[in-house]
Amino acid sequence: AQDPIFLATPGGIKGVKGQAAVLRPAGTLLARRLDACKLDGSLSEWGGAAFITFNDWKDVETGASWTGKQDISGQLGVAWDSKNLYVAAKVLDDVPFVNPHRDGNIWNGDAIELTFSADPQADPRRHEYAASDFQVGIAVQKSKPGAVVWEWQQHKRRLTEAKVKVMSMAGGYILEAAIPWASL
Repeated sequence: AQDPIFLATPGGIKGVKGQAAVLRPAGTLLARRLDACKLDGSLSEWGGAAFITFNDWKDVETGASWTGKQDISGQLGVAWDSKNLYVAAKVLDDVPFVNPHRDGNIWNGDAIELTFSADPQADPRRHEYAASDFQVGIAVQKSKPGAVVWEWQQHKRRLTEAKVKVMSMAGGYILEAAIPWASL
């Protein structure tokens, strides 16, 4: 089986904009295989993984209310094994977990969104989604269910099989998620 490839390309995929701040770090992130990932709110087992950092005005595509690193910034990593796609994030946010929205509307509040392709031949400079693309959002909410994981492109549904662990820290939080390949 061919290893999956995950890309965050300069400019991302265009045409998907909302009213909330959308952070689009430039660069390419290739996921790595992670054989022992424990969802515990600690990133200790993520040593050697590639993380992208978003912490500058240039990383903000929309949302003119961004006031600096304390407002929203952090690091994001992606890894995988034969059963799951893993997401790790260390998020700095002066007012975290503000997302009263449900299901497909979680993009309009505090959320992490990933767009990736299952097609290694897909043009990373394209400006629209392809049939092989996935768009997954993870919203951490104060209210139950606590975290919502949603997929917009392939299934347009909540990924109830996903597991999310969040640990609060001063000025933000650490998130780890496991999203089963079978649910994608």
